[in-house]
Amino acid sequence: MKKFYVASSFKNKDTVRRVSNELKNKGFIPTYDWTQNERASTTHDLKVIGQEEKNAVMEAVYFATQN
Repeated sequence: MKKFYVASSFKNKDTVRRVSNELKNKGFIPTYDWTQNERASTTHDLKVIGQEEKNAVMEAVYFATQN
């Protein structure tokens, strides 16, 4: 299975969505779509999102970063 995760900052959200859509159109499966999140407003929210992202990275076969 071709699972992927794209890491970047919120300022690149649109680019990450575009890259993710291109990968999905080629049959790749995202492990987590952080672009659906808003910025974390509490420490608890940040911990939950961080754990979800960590799990996604561990599950991904392909990993990309966007500076």
